[in-house]
Amino acid sequence: TTTTTTTTTTTRLNPLLDLIQPSQTVEIFSKVKEMRANGIDVTGGLCVGEPDFGPPQPVLDAAIQALQTGDTRYTAVTGTVDLRQAIAQDLEQRKGVTYNANSEIVVANGAKQAVYQGILAVAGAGGQVLVPA
Repeated sequence: TTTTTTTTTTTRLNPLLDLIQPSQTVEIFSKVKEMRANGIDVTGGLCVGEPDFGPPQPVLDAAIQALQTGDTRYTAVTGTVDLRQAIAQDLEQRKGVTYNANSEIVVANGAKQAVYQGILAVAGAGGQVLVPA
């Protein structure tokens, strides 16, 4: 006779997770994608910063070169030095403003991340932040 004992453990997650609500723009975007997949014609993406045009040829060429040369690893969280310097140069040429690429320019993977990190950097615990909508 064999006896098996099963022990169940419950993983306790941070209760703050219950307060997180899904992004409405992500929900709308997902619905639009689902409708298009089902053959429904939907005009515009309505929410996320996804362009309705392909990348310019120089961007495609740079991506191909990066793939061919193995430049495919994670970068610094703030973006590569070359990219930050190119952004600083572009801002100076197009807008006449000067920024230090090493300390005043950060590359984000999207506007939500950039806004969140900006607020996180300046708002303290218990502080209040007004976000125009």
